[in-house]
Amino acid sequence: MFRSRTPPDAIDMISKILVYNPDKRPRPLEILMHPFFDEIRDKNTRLPNGNALPELFDFTKEEISTYS
Repeated sequence: MFRSRTPPDAIDMISKILVYNPDKRPRPLEILMHPFFDEIRDKNTRLPNGNALPELFDFTKEEISTYS
């Protein structure tokens, strides 16, 4: 179902999410740690207009406890 240009990291991540048994699926924070998202965790990554990315992983303790 994926195009030939689909990055292998994207296919790997989706294959881990689309597991029938929910107990065997990664938790949300585990998915965010997947290599597919390495680029948006890189402090040198910029938006197309040259601006820095907004803080995407500044979770509160409550948010983290909900997903762990």
